[in-house]
Amino acid sequence: MVIASGFPDRNFKGDQKVMKVVLFLCFIALFVLLGAGVKKPSPVIAVEQPIGLSDTIDFAKQIQPIMVKNCSPCHFTGGKMYDKMPFDKDTTIINHENGILKRIKGDENALLKTFIQQNKNSSQQHNDK
Repeated sequence: MVIASGFPDRNFKGDQKVMKVVLFLCFIALFVLLGAGVKKPSPVIAVEQPIGLSDTIDFAKQIQPIMVKNCSPCHFTGGKMYDKMPFDKDTTIINHENGILKRIKGDENALLKTFIQQNKNSSQQHNDK
């Protein structure tokens, strides 16, 4: 049967579904092809050398900045705790090991532990002589 438009009578709804599926598959193929050409950068892993007891830790350069970051203003000049526990002195850090290590976490804690251990070892060596 021919319709008034001159085209044979067809099921256009079925054709639309087929076209949608074909279009969808084309988009999927396009994304797969484009994605395959993109290289993911390989992760760069920075490996820090662990600080050993033989590496000397500098109080002013390595420890004091940690203390300023975590304990200012109270434990520094003008602070309400400065007279009792001044954290700008290495002896305060060494003598109050437990309280300080309980409050400072992560890599900073490990550095502080090593610093305290180094200084306890060196003070014991001086006392043994």
